[in-house]
Amino acid sequence: RRYFTMSVSQMPVEMTPGEIFDQMTVHGPAIPLEVPLIIGDCLQNLRSSLDYLVWELCGAANALPTDKNQFPICVVRQKYQDAKGRQLAGVPKAAQTEIEKLQPFNAAVPESTEFWVLNKLTNISKHRRILFTDLGSRATKLDGRDAGSSASHYETYGRFRKGRRAQAE
Repeated sequence: RRYFTMSVSQMPVEMTPGEIFDQMTVHGPAIPLEVPLIIGDCLQNLRSSLDYLVWELCGAANALPTDKNQFPICVVRQKYQDAKGRQLAGVPKAAQTEIEKLQPFNAAVPESTEFWVLNKLTNISKHRRILFTDLGSRATKLDGRDAGSSASHYETYGRFRKGRRAQAE
C-alpha cells in the first residue's frame, strides 16, 4: 500500500523518442513484485479470451475445435494466410472475415496495434521474464512509494507500457 501513496509527479521522468514507440523512464521506488505478476495474468487472460472466442465460434458452427484452433495475430499478411487454415478451421467464413479485419497487418504500423502489443507482451511474459507493466492511456497516473533504492523503467508500446526493474543511478 505504501507504494501507491507517492505521486509520480515527485519522480524524475526522461522521455526518449523511438522509431515506433517513445521510451519513458521513471526513476522512483521499486515496483512491488505482486504488481507485474497480476498484470501478466491479466494480459494472459485477455489473450486467452481471444482463443476461447475461436473455440466458441467453432462450436456455434457445429464444428469440433482442435488443439490447433486459436486467434491468429499476424503482422504479415502471408503469415496470416498460412495460419488461418489450421487456426481458424471450423470458424464460419463471416467470422474469419471479421478476424482478418482486426489483424495488425492492416495497420500502417502493424507493431503499434493493440493486438500485436498484447501478443508480444504475453509471449515475453510466458517465455522470457516477468513484465513490469502499466496499462493505460496518456492520462495514466502512477503513484508509488517504497523504501527500496531501485528505479522503475517503462518502455511505451502504444497504449501499453512494458517495463523492467532497473538499478537506481
